[in-house]
Amino acid sequence: MALLPLRRELRLYPAAAEEGRPGWTLEDPVRNRFFRLGRHQVEQLARWDCGTACALCTRIKQETDLSLDVDEVAAFQQFLLANSLLQSGHPTVQNFLENRVSQKTSLWMRALQSYIFFRVPLWRPQRFLAATLPYVRCLASPTALGLYVAALIAALILLTPQWSSFVDSFAYFISWQGAATYLVVLFLVKFLHELGHAYTATAHGINVPVIGVAFIVLWPMLYSDNTDAWREQSCRVRMKVVAAGIGVEVVLAVLATLLWTVLQPGLFKSLCFALATSSWLHSLLINLSPFMRFDGYYLLSDLLGVPNLASRAFALGRWQLRRLLWGMDQPKPEYFSPRLERSLTLYCYATWLYRLILFTGIALMVYHLFFKALGILLFTIEFALFVVKPILSEVLQWWRQRQLIGCNGHVTVMLLVLATLVGLLFVPFETTLVVPAQLVAKERHRVFVPFPAQLEKIHVYNGRKVSRGDLLFTLSSRQLDARKKIIDLEIKALTVQLQRELGAKHKLETTAVTENRLTAALIEAQGLDNKIEQLQIRATLAGEVEQLPDAVVAGSWVGFAQLLCQIVSAPGEKIVGSIAEDDLALLADCSHGWFYAEEGDLSRVPCRVAFIDSTNQLTLEPAALASVYGGDVAVVGRDGALLRPLENRYRIEFAVKRSIDAPTSIRGHVRIKGQSLSVLTRVWRSLAPGLIRESQF
Repeated sequence: MALLPLRRELRLYPAAAEEGRPGWTLEDPVRNRFFRLGRHQVEQLARWDCGTACALCTRIKQETDLSLDVDEVAAFQQFLLANSLLQSGHPTVQNFLENRVSQKTSLWMRALQSYIFFRVPLWRPQRFLAATLPYVRCLASPTALGLYVAALIAALILLTPQWSSFVDSFAYFISWQGAATYLVVLFLVKFLHELGHAYTATAHGINVPVIGVAFIVLWPMLYSDNTDAWREQSCRVRMKVVAAGIGVEVVLAVLATLLWTVLQPGLFKSLCFALATSSWLHSLLINLSPFMRFDGYYLLSDLLGVPNLASRAFALGRWQLRRLLWGMDQPKPEYFSPRLERSLTLYCYATWLYRLILFTGIALMVYHLFFKALGILLFTIEFALFVVKPILSEVLQWWRQRQLIGCNGHVTVMLLVLATLVGLLFVPFETTLVVPAQLVAKERHRVFVPFPAQLEKIHVYNGRKVSRGDLLFTLSSRQLDARKKIIDLEIKALTVQLQRELGAKHKLETTAVTENRLTAALIEAQGLDNKIEQLQIRATLAGEVEQLPDAVVAGSWVGFAQLLCQIVSAPGEKIVGSIAEDDLALLADCSHGWFYAEEGDLSRVPCRVAFIDSTNQLTLEPAALASVYGGDVAVVGRDGALLRPLENRYRIEFAVKRSIDAPTSIRGHVRIKGQSLSVLTRVWRSLAPGLIRESQF
């Protein structure tokens, strides 16, 4: 086999050793691409002028301790050919390029690939970076690093007492204005992030040819081209370049947090909050993640000393998966130390799980961002490319290599596991429903002030037993008393005047007017008597007094609708809960359950379903079940406002089967046995409503 000529502009650099094995980096300066090579490949490149594969193998065997065969040389030449590293003027290379052009993907596929990912170069910053580097070098000096640490400590100390206010500030940004502010701040943070990469690379003599915008599923992200960092043999230098962007964001987050703690409320404080939160979240959740090709991925790659980390870990993971599931006897793709092999395998499976969740979430997000027809199309494309295609590709590989699958223990175990899993899908399992609930009294009455008055005397105290009609509070109103005296005098005067007019014939025409005035005065007097009677507040039911505030004392003034106390009848006769709509369908007829209190010594209480409201709750009742009060029901609203459940829920009451000696009100939950359903039935009941709803255009 003849060896095709190499391109003359290719360059070879020493690279960091990998597990004690030497490595080299092959650079294609025209396309700014780099390839990691091992000793076998470098020895071939050094003698590529031999002309034929047989001569190359013979010379390597004579001059080194390696022994290569023609197939290995042919595979390496195919690698060089596929990556356009051979001279294009040679007929064989030209034929290969023409065939590749003829096999190019369609315009539709190219548009689809561009939609998923494409780059737009914006700026060639090398001259600017070289000119301004002396001015920003001090920002990474040891003195500056010490100041950053001091600022971090100060920010943590000052933020601790203001933590609740810091968290509550998120509510301000749940608006279009807040979202716009975050987008502007995020652009600034990402720009400084990329400058951090670029300045660090320039400081170590690495060229940064371009800074631009990369679009991932139409979402813009700034990037800086630091590909030349692969020329560096030192892993520490590459790690510094990669970590510089995260370092810039962390410094921004620290300084913004510190400023937020000392600024007065206003625009600048809000901007500092947006800068701090966007920097912390972007650095910790995105950039440091090793599961996508962001900074965390390249840091982990250099830390482990494994270039092309993802592809090599995935190859190892697929090999182990095939061996584990089907017992395929294939050669290992690469040999690593046992510890590194375990790390790469764990990284592979963790990345697969992470990307499955991430890409499914992205597909759902794309579906909801666009109108329904386009959303369905884009969702199908996203899910098919990122989730279905990799799985089908691996399954096809199993089918192509089915001759390697024999009758062995792995296959037997795999078939048994599959049969068991499929069988479990159809087996009905008993359902246990957990309903947030509160043990309440049968009846309660809250005593309020009917109108502003002065509290003359308190006849009860917390815990006192009262009967229906017992006097609870005596109030007085000087305004009512004064008005009552005036009305009484007016009634007497009008009565005398009416008697005189009835006895005098010449005043008969004014008698009707006087009668009307007297009637109005009598009606007002009756109303005043009713109001004065309301100031004698009495119990409307028998029970126990509770929630009498300490601030309510004799002689104090009380306002309209102010709560004076609460009277609760005998406890333990009813349990009120809130059940989710999905759980409601699982309730069996005459369901029985047990109430478990959150606190206290109350043992479990037997109960049964007595009543279920036919309409969903617009306002949660009892309110103690709300998340804002430590309950299990997520609500919209805050303390003092109407609490609306986030999902459809229904009020449910349980009858208690035995008498209870317990507090008048205690929160807990009821466990009920529901219908027995299979996994398939549960999945269908969960998906069917959404599918039916979304299928309606």
